[in-house]
Parts: sequence; C-alpha cells; structure tokens
Amino acid sequence: MATAEEEYAAIVSSAKRPVAGQSLTNDPESPALYERPPEFTSVHAASEYMFGKFIEPDTYVSTMKAINIYIVGSTIIIIKSGLNLPFLNSINNKV
Repeated sequence: MATAEEEYAAIVSSAKRPVAGQSLTNDPESPALYERPPEFTSVHAASEYMFGKFIEPDTYVSTMKAINIYIVGSTIIIIKSGLNLPFLNSINNKV
C-alpha cells in the first residue's frame, strides 16, 4: 500500500499543468496571448474598434435580428402575462 506522500506525488505529477518557469523556455517568436502586450491601451481606441466591428454588415444585421426577436418576444410575454406596467399602458390599451 502506498503512503500518503507517494499518493500525493502521483496526483501532483499527473496534473496537466505547466511547470513553473515553463513560459521562460517557450519560443519568443510565438508567445501565448496573455504574454503579448495589449492590442489597445486606451478606452477610446478600443471602443472605436468595437464599434467598427459592430457596424460591419454581417455583424450588424445578425445583431439587429437578435435584438428584434428579443424585444418582440419580451413584449408578447409581458402583454400576455397581463403585467400592468406604467410604461406599457399605451401598448396594453392597443392590444
């Protein structure tokens, strides 16, 4: 029967994790994402990039469809459930 120390050593050695200092031996030409400097260092530049990505035709259309489905679905659920919400009174009266 194995001792507690032997069992512990077996568990520790079987873990799929990096060895301490392993990043120091990795190829510097292909660093991991977390080892690279940030792509954006200002909020303004990052928000411009994100807005530019958002208004690309494929992204914009699919996002608007998803928002439309959510809004229509939520509105139907609220109206059908009979919730009396002040900001929905005009909608509830029209249905």
